[in-house]
This record gives sequence, structure tokens and C-alpha cells, in this order.
Amino acid sequence: AWRIMGLNKDVININYRELFSRNVKVINILIETLHAGKNFIGYEVEFTRSDGVIIPISVSTSMLKNNKNILGVVVVFKDLSEHKAFEDCVRRVDRLAAVGELAAGVAHEIRNPLSAISGSVQILVDELPKDNSSRIFGGVVLKEIERLNGIIQDLLYFAKPSKHYVTSINPNELV
Repeated sequence: AWRIMGLNKDVININYRELFSRNVKVINILIETLHAGKNFIGYEVEFTRSDGVIIPISVSTSMLKNNKNILGVVVVFKDLSEHKAFEDCVRRVDRLAAVGELAAGVAHEIRNPLSAISGSVQILVDELPKDNSSRIFGGVVLKEIERLNGIIQDLLYFAKPSKHYVTSINPNELV
């Protein structure tokens, strides 16, 4: 709790309102548990530490009783920073996968007209007399179409999901 809260002192006998002064949501959870007897399990809040850093935490509360006498509330914190970072990473991977699919679709849509343009330019160049200077421009166009096709090929290769091969092995043989 000290690490999560960013404290460097003992918190015994410190009023919870002072302890959680920057965290109204946590105070409200404690009050609701104390007055209404409602237990919270894994309630996520953004917690402002004593140093001002905001971290995501999971808060669980339960009444602390001695027979029928209410002694207080037990609060359990769990730092969710790593979990949230992992979720962000998964979302980023999902977005990259979607961009890859989009790129593959765009690449195919561009490749089709390029093929038609390339075929048409080849026919035009072939119909020109051998000494016509326009054949040079046709060659330039065809060369640039090949370059665009290379870029599209690279894009498709990049967008294609990698293949993972799974097999069973004997660890003793591996070692």
C-alpha cells in the first residue's frame, strides 16, 4: 500500500480522509462500505499518489467486524499499471493488424489499374515506329509502373501476417 500510494511514512492512526485526501472516489467507496455495508470487489479507479502521479488501481473493500461490532473497513489495493499497459499494447497490435488489412486491400485495388495501364502502354509503345522518340516516354512509364508494383509488393509482404510453426519437442533432446 505504501508503494502504491507513494508514501514513506507509517499510516497507523491517520484518518482515512487525510490519507485519501486526493482521492474522493476511494473515500466514497470507504464511506459506502462503512455506512451501507456494501463490499466492493475489484472496483477500478484512477488513484492520485502523494507525489501527484496518477495510477490505475483496483480497490476491494470489506467490513472489519469483531463478532457483531464494526471495527472498520479493510481496503485492498492492486496496482493495475502493468495490466493497463498490456491492454494498451493489445489495442495497438489490433490497430496495426487492421491497418495491415487495410493496406493489403488498398494495394490490391491499386495493382489492378496499374496492370491495365501497363498493358495499355506496352501496346501503345509496340505500335509506335522504332525511331519514334515517344517510345522513350513509354519506357519511362513502364519502368515507373514496375517501381510502383515493387512498392505494392513490399507493402503486401509487410501486411501479411507472419506464420508461426508449432510443434512438440522433447526438452531433453533440445538440451
